[in-house]
Amino acid sequence: MGDSEKKNTENRILEAAEAEFLEQGYDGARTISIAERAGVTHAMLHYYFRTKEQLFHRILEEKVDALVHSVVTAFINPEKPFLQRIEEGISAHFDFLAANPRIPLFIAREIGKRDLGIEDKLRGNVAPLFMRIQSEINALADKGEVRSVDPVMLFLDIISQNVFPFMILPIAAPALGISDSKALLERVKQENVIIILSRLKP
Repeated sequence: MGDSEKKNTENRILEAAEAEFLEQGYDGARTISIAERAGVTHAMLHYYFRTKEQLFHRILEEKVDALVHSVVTAFINPEKPFLQRIEEGISAHFDFLAANPRIPLFIAREIGKRDLGIEDKLRGNVAPLFMRIQSEINALADKGEVRSVDPVMLFLDIISQNVFPFMILPIAAPALGISDSKALLERVKQENVIIILSRLKP
């Protein structure tokens, strides 16, 4: 088996495992089901990933890395004005959730059951970001260009505003007769940008 074929098999297993974990949760997920989804034997799955836990953490790590990279990259771009970076960070976070809509419910379901490793990942990336943003906010607030806000509260506002639609939409959309969820989510994203930026503008 060549390298490209091995990589393709590994990717199929990861995609199948992601679907299985998001649908069934960690406890309900079965490696036999993952192997069937991926079109490989159970033995081959264990050749690539020795345990269900190893597979689970590989997927979780990739998702967290993608989220942190997309959001942090937007927030720290030195070539753009502060408020534009905040707007793009909000949008990057929302777009990640739109591409992974089952992630919020999955994390809410799993976070109390086991160490997902998210805290350490965020601590290493977000803490320095908070310090940088606080410094920028203080400098801009002194000039009267933004309001003085706590960056922790700012990030909590962003997370709560962005995450909630993906938690409630599966229930609300059918009840409200919403057929075009994609268009609605785009409106929600724009509204969230307006709401968050209004907290910062003097």
